[in-house]
Amino acid sequence: MKRDKRKSAERKGTLGAPAWIYRPDGVLWLFRFSRHGRIICEIRDPVRRTAWFSCLDERDGKPLWDGLAFDEPWWIGIEEAHEPHVYFHGYRRPDLPGHLGVMAVEIESGRKVWERGDVTYLFAFDDAVYVVRRGFETTRYFALDPCNGSLLHDLGEDGIALQSLRLVHDERDVCRACEYPSPLDIEPSAADAEVGIVSRFLDLSSMQGTPEVLTRGSFIIASWHAPSAGCVHPGTLDQHIAFLDRQTGEILFQDVIHRGISVPLADSFLVKGDMLLYVKDDHQLTAHHLAGLQSA
Repeated sequence: MKRDKRKSAERKGTLGAPAWIYRPDGVLWLFRFSRHGRIICEIRDPVRRTAWFSCLDERDGKPLWDGLAFDEPWWIGIEEAHEPHVYFHGYRRPDLPGHLGVMAVEIESGRKVWERGDVTYLFAFDDAVYVVRRGFETTRYFALDPCNGSLLHDLGEDGIALQSLRLVHDERDVCRACEYPSPLDIEPSAADAEVGIVSRFLDLSSMQGTPEVLTRGSFIIASWHAPSAGCVHPGTLDQHIAFLDRQTGEILFQDVIHRGISVPLADSFLVKGDMLLYVKDDHQLTAHHLAGLQSA
């Protein structure tokens, strides 16, 4: 079932401006990368308690499909993208939200391929999907055919044999290729060069929490929190992000990515290859191509 929630990405690409922006009609709850340049997004409306999904081209943010929804309107989510499928899970019960059920959807088309409600997803590796069936007294592991969900192997009650496969799977995880920011040590004794660069334009004394930085080539990406500007609710914070030239300290780009929040947020951006990604105001996935900044 497809919802009429199609939103095209805005493509830009000038210095400092986003390369593309994707704005769904709901809260961008999470997103997952595939190995072949797709971004699968989970979008939710907490008021109506509905969830739907989209798949974007990583290069330009253009949706391959959008507004994908299922019979279960809320208690469903993304497990993992493993070509050619993205796998979804259901829940045992709303008041017992352990995962139960596996649904396979083609990444390129958004077509549901198969579904099983009796097992819980563990991981996909090479030509098998590994799942578990938990009962009151027994736990049993299985390998399923990713093409149709049929049984390939009954692996018995001992899951130890899967541990080595899981380690290899985790090593291959596409998210391991992503880079995440680290807290900036702003103590007076800190000798890190990034402290001096960031302090050239930031009032460190006014910050709430610890700034986070990621160094890439000739520039630094920095994120920090400061008291909200013009906010009627005292004590709230705005979260900022900026690109800084490491040589001059020049601000190449700056934006406010969250306004009026009550506590500092961590890990608010990531870099995958040549692309910086962050979610702005919970409703907007924003991408910047970093090569353009470096060559400018």
